[in-house]
Amino acid sequence: MRTERTSSSSPFKPIVVSSLIGILCIALVLAGISLLFTIQDIPHAAVEPLALLASGLGCIMAGFLCAKLNGKNGLIMGCACGLFIFGVILIAGYMAVDGQFNLSTLFKGIIFILCGAIGGVLGVNTRPAVK
Repeated sequence: MRTERTSSSSPFKPIVVSSLIGILCIALVLAGISLLFTIQDIPHAAVEPLALLASGLGCIMAGFLCAKLNGKNGLIMGCACGLFIFGVILIAGYMAVDGQFNLSTLFKGIIFILCGAIGGVLGVNTRPAVK
């Protein structure tokens, strides 16, 4: 049974709720990666790709949940979740350190949006288990 969004409900609530859950997922995966770094001797060059992997997984989770909550428009809702998470991380990162917006930042934003879109499409296309 699909849950359809009514015209009176706001499309922003599922985006915000899903994105916050996705950010929590990113934090948990990053905590696991940091534990891995303390246990194993991993080169420092692997920090950025692993952080990007954690962010991608969080965006996929957020897009998936948003599409499940909304019930339709998975691609658009997933992209919105990825963009929201990228914005939150970008704002938090620039408040913490004095950074610059460059091509690498744009590339990361595109990855966030694409991962959110993938999660949204997966969320719309998966069916509940039939008993």
